[in-house]
Amino acid sequence: MRVYKHGELVTCGGEKTGGAWTAIEKKRHINELELLAAFLAIQSFSKGKRDIHVRIFVDNTTTMTCVNKMGSSRSSSLDFLARDIWSWCNKRDLWLSAARIAGKDNVMADRESRTVNNDTEWMLNTNLLCSALKILQFNPEIDLLASRLNHQFESYVSYRADPGSVFLDAFAMSWSRLKSYTFSLFSFLSKVV
Repeated sequence: MRVYKHGELVTCGGEKTGGAWTAIEKKRHINELELLAAFLAIQSFSKGKRDIHVRIFVDNTTTMTCVNKMGSSRSSSLDFLARDIWSWCNKRDLWLSAARIAGKDNVMADRESRTVNNDTEWMLNTNLLCSALKILQFNPEIDLLASRLNHQFESYVSYRADPGSVFLDAFAMSWSRLKSYTFSLFSFLSKVV
């Protein structure tokens, strides 16, 4: 994805994102998933930006067409999703355009979409967590090690670009004044403790 601010090109600086689909998302048509992936990338990398031109490069012609034509006349689900994308962009004064990149030239994006580490998407059962927090009389305000798929609280910090996270990389911030919840991967236990 490339971002243009007043004619100046600003890239994502090599920053990557990706992840798994939810069980419900997996049931969607591949063209919907491609358009949704574009939307999640736009949200992740344009968060906090205003009054810029965002240009995304996609290897799916349906996604490119839906973005550039601001909808679809052939699929209501694609049309609704494209309208959601444009609504999100309009609220932020973002102008969006899409260009096609050949699949063979889209190596990095394809690698990220095919490399899903399910070991990073663990979470406690939400009902059990709520019961435990009620007993402990603790009301966390933020989930420190989470993603869009496993966050337990509205505010969360992700380990990579994520559309809903409030911050990136919990280990790069101070935890001292936070009422936080942390469900750590086993590999992070020594850092968390």
